[in-house]
Amino acid sequence: MSRFGLLPTFRPGPLGRPVFCGGPEDAGVRVRWLGTACFVVSTKSTTVVVDPFVSRPALRDVAFRRLVPDGVEVRRRFPAKVDAVVCGHAHYDHAMDAPTLALATGAKFVGSVTAAHLARASGVPEEQLCVVSRLGETVKVGDIELSLVPSLHGRFVFRRYYLAGGELDAPPKLPAHAATSAPAASRSITTAAPISSTRSSRACAPTSSLSASPGASAREII
Repeated sequence: MSRFGLLPTFRPGPLGRPVFCGGPEDAGVRVRWLGTACFVVSTKSTTVVVDPFVSRPALRDVAFRRLVPDGVEVRRRFPAKVDAVVCGHAHYDHAMDAPTLALATGAKFVGSVTAAHLARASGVPEEQLCVVSRLGETVKVGDIELSLVPSLHGRFVFRRYYLAGGELDAPPKLPAHAATSAPAASRSITTAAPISSTRSSRACAPTSSLSASPGASAREII
């Protein structure tokens, strides 16, 4: 955030460099932060990327131009093997690079109806989509469980919400402006890994919506 809190900055400072955190290596879980809300969560067998955003368009481009993902940067920054790409919500700084990463790796794309429409517009096939239409649900990816729970979006400019509200009801025409993907709901994503292999889960049909209540068995997509 800028010094006076009026507008966001888009280039990471010294503390925004990619870092590793968490337990020791033999704990079996590694978390890598790539700036903004992007995390790479890995176990020995599974890799999940949350809110990939490495294209980093300049502020003038965000304000006045249609945004195009930097495919070269996406392929350079992320592992070649990714099992799932998860979007907390569909603002450009969370979802802009997600379809590109899903296409490059063949990963499942997990997100809201709006995020799924963005993925469709980018060419992600239906069999890769896993739509989460109800909050508070849990998705199982290999030995990682993802719980998507309701959350509030931070205030953007002058403590007001400017890029929020509304959902896409069809794939948009891309490239699009930043305000095209303005979600009505945000999701915080919590992970649990590794999980017990004996825990029950149910199969996930591509593009189907979650209907289980919170606390029910996870939907298995990998």
